[in-house]
Formats: sequence, structure tokens, C-alpha cells
Amino acid sequence: MEARSAQQRWLQAQAQALTTDLTEVRWLLAEQEVLGIPVPVLLVVLFWLCLLFMSFGLFAPPNVTVTVVLFLCALAVAGAIQTILDLSRPFEGVIRVSGQPLRHALEVINHLKPDLP
Repeated sequence: MEARSAQQRWLQAQAQALTTDLTEVRWLLAEQEVLGIPVPVLLVVLFWLCLLFMSFGLFAPPNVTVTVVLFLCALAVAGAIQTILDLSRPFEGVIRVSGQPLRHALEVINHLKPDLP
């Protein structure tokens, strides 16, 4: 639809600006909704691991070697869970992904985007 008066052109420009703003907000919300691992799944895995290590501790003979091995295994599992949680949140935590390439791509897209009539 073609705008005929100055008021219609102004309203059309406002509608296009609002549409652009809504699209940007939608993408921001979509990026923030990514939670990674659901909490119930994480709790079930942690409970399972606690039972597993508890059973190892109950049935293993009590000596220094078993204690050290169980401690190192628990440390390895904790590190693996921490790494999985860090990778599920790419822009925060110990392991981070830079957001600069995405910002640069957005600038290029906005620069190349033709003006709509």
C-alpha cells in the first residue's frame, strides 16, 4: 500500500521502525531462552552419580588407593558436569564464546539491508 499524505508516510515509517524493533527484541528473547540442560535432568544425573559413588565406597575395601581413586573419579565427573554446564551457556562462565563476530555480522546485515519503500 502506497502512502499518499505526509501523515500516512509518517505512520508507515513508524510501523516499519516498530517492526524492526520487535524483530530485534524477539531475537534477543530467543537467545536468552536457551537454558542448556533442564534442571530435573541435571538433578537426576547428580542423584545417580551420588548413588554410584556411594555404592563404590560401600563395597570397596577401605584403603588409601581406593580413597584416592574414588576422589579422582569424583573430581573428573564434577569437571565434566561443569564443562557441560559452561558449554550450555556460551556467553558466560569459564569457557566463553566471543559475541563480537555476531555483532559484526549484524552490523554488516544492517548496513546492506535495503531501505524499504
